[in-house]
Amino acid sequence: MEFDNALLRMILEKAPVGLALLDLDRTVRYCNPEFRKIYGWDDDEIIGTKLPIPDHQKKNYLDLVDDLRSGKPFVGLETVRIRKDGTEFYARISGAPVFDSAGNVDGFVASIAVSEANHSEQLELRNLEYLIQGASDFMCVADLDMRVLFVNDPGRRMIGLRPDDEIDGTALREFFANESRNRLTDIFRSLRPTETSVSAQMHLKHRETGLLIPVSSSIYMVNDPHTGEPISIGCVAKSLTD
Repeated sequence: MEFDNALLRMILEKAPVGLALLDLDRTVRYCNPEFRKIYGWDDDEIIGTKLPIPDHQKKNYLDLVDDLRSGKPFVGLETVRIRKDGTEFYARISGAPVFDSAGNVDGFVASIAVSEANHSEQLELRNLEYLIQGASDFMCVADLDMRVLFVNDPGRRMIGLRPDDEIDGTALREFFANESRNRLTDIFRSLRPTETSVSAQMHLKHRETGLLIPVSSSIYMVNDPHTGEPISIGCVAKSLTD
């Protein structure tokens, strides 16, 4: 496909994202160099090729085609696509319908960008969440005023919190027995951003029964990864009654 406008052609050729004109069955009518690179082609043989798609994404693609036929674009969808060599990759895609002279959808303009880093971060966070919620220990995050932001599910059960109990803004000290509260405050005041953690044996307190739960606690500062400044406090407490 030839462009008369040299400036438009230069923009397409230099664009840092993959751009293409596709038929609704994913046959490539035009694409820029970045699109070829993302899909693993190093020449124009991609033109006229029907792009493959993973089996687990075929239903989703048909839904997108239905939207395109209705004149609806899609923007920034996270999905999985297949390169020329058969390897799958995470991608962020957008598309907008193209109409012929009769007003019928004749294909669509597509953009694609590889998003493996973003998905890796999401996977890492998801795995971390599974580890936190699957642990048997009390795990808590509080702000620098020692107000609670998060308690994991096992930690809630340990101190008698129901899953729907609101905890935002609760003083972290309230989860500990009276004799442990001053110790907790002293540890917090002594924390330094460069310290790994401070450990101490203290007692949590069950909120309904008042039962004291002996725990081995590790308290640490959470620092901003970019500035190194403290942003929150972490507390992990392992029950000593097991």
